[in-house]
Amino acid sequence: MTKTPYRLYQMMGALDDDSIVFLGQLRMANSFRVSECQALWATAYLDGVMALPSYDEMQADIAYMNAFCRRRYPAYGGEGNYFHYDVVSYTDNLLAELGLSSHRKKGPWKNFVGPCFASDLRGIIDEYKQKRMNGDVGGSHKSGLSRSNTLRSHTTRSLTMRSFTGKSIGKG
Repeated sequence: MTKTPYRLYQMMGALDDDSIVFLGQLRMANSFRVSECQALWATAYLDGVMALPSYDEMQADIAYMNAFCRRRYPAYGGEGNYFHYDVVSYTDNLLAELGLSSHRKKGPWKNFVGPCFASDLRGIIDEYKQKRMNGDVGGSHKSGLSRSNTLRSHTTRSLTMRSFTGKSIGKG
């Protein structure tokens, strides 16, 4: 049986119908972190308060993520939704689109090498509500940065993406 890769922006939002999202479609560990961040992102998406990239940019992002998953996880990434080792960069990007940060520990070193706990996101809902009340929801797109490029640069900094030939893939 052949399966088609997911065609959802941020693994949740349908490109042609902004009235529905699909939560929890990722295959990964650490689901508490993803659940919290997806719920916030979906709320902003369905409420229409978040600045999204253009349709073409979202299509390019979906294609990039599908290719990334296939190369990063050859045995499992064919559906384009396998993020077992990339949970933090995925949730970072969800929160960045809302103008929030997941790096909340004291000191950058703890954010870089420390484990992820549910308590790391303590206060993020209140922070989102405050931004929503102030009309300040949105991050990377309001400042003109492309979410795809943000993920690519973050991913290539934190990971070494290599194809089977040993050459770097993607831009970053």
